[in-house]
Amino acid sequence: MVKNNAKAKKRPVSKNRKRRDNKKQRLDRNGFSRNAENRTGNDRNPLRKRLVRMLAVATGAVLTAALGAAVTAFTTPLGSTPRVAPLLDRMFGDEKPLDIVTSFGATWPAAFSTKSQAENFVNAYNDGRADLGQPRLWGGVPATTSTSINLRIVGNLYQPVRLTSFAIKFVSKRAPITTAFVEPPGGRGGVGDFEVLTFNLDEDVPVGLFTSTDGRVTDIPYVERRTATLVRDETLNFLLNMKSQKHSVGFEVHVGYEFGESDDLQSGTEVLTDNGKPFAFTALAPFAQHSISGPTRGGIPPRHAGYKYAWLSNPDGSKIVPSGRHSEPGK
Repeated sequence: MVKNNAKAKKRPVSKNRKRRDNKKQRLDRNGFSRNAENRTGNDRNPLRKRLVRMLAVATGAVLTAALGAAVTAFTTPLGSTPRVAPLLDRMFGDEKPLDIVTSFGATWPAAFSTKSQAENFVNAYNDGRADLGQPRLWGGVPATTSTSINLRIVGNLYQPVRLTSFAIKFVSKRAPITTAFVEPPGGRGGVGDFEVLTFNLDEDVPVGLFTSTDGRVTDIPYVERRTATLVRDETLNFLLNMKSQKHSVGFEVHVGYEFGESDDLQSGTEVLTDNGKPFAFTALAPFAQHSISGPTRGGIPPRHAGYKYAWLSNPDGSKIVPSGRHSEPGK
């Protein structure tokens, strides 16, 4: 803005100009001056100041109420209805209601469907090219009557997400592998604090049964015994025990969930795999199952009795060596 400091010659004020100036000073119906200087806020009258203060108080009350509602949503027990949580999810929630990280517990011993696959793995391991943690890369699957899948489930929503089902979808199901057996040195890891479900994969439709902390398997489906819910950043750990005495299986785990109230209920399913491939293991060969805790037959070690070919780690654990050709299962 350019300000002109030159003084103008003073002229007499006419009657019409006085009337116009007086009119500008009158108050309008709302009590505000029509004077141009007052309209810019340089000389607000008391009534306007009071209205501004009232508006500020009202705005503060609205913000306080919103903050209180948000706090209530976080502190409301799971059995009640936090109305603000769905709004927060629309504003800040993750697109996926749950994050699930899986870890397949079984690794060794392993069974191979062909002798050449087993030999390739043994040679690669003895040469330092094979990793004991990944027998499947060489065509092997864990050989066991019982194995487990660890799940770490994390909630992504501010409202509770309820877990509604754990289901098994078979990709393959056939007789156990009895060709080749490999047992290199190694062990299994321990388990922590888990919710435990047990599945019998010899059934056509396996159901996850509630399993107590002492390992006792009940006949009650887990979802009928427990109600598991997760809110944002809450974590639950599950141990899914898989058992089979009769089959070599490949399968996926489907975890169902739902969230929202009855008038806006939403549901979905998370499909779990072993790094993009079906989970897979084979029951031990029939004769091996009998012999695990019993006497050997013809000098055959009980852990691999029933297989045509077997390789075991040597005493110092540095190599895997063939244990000799064995008879056909049952002969």
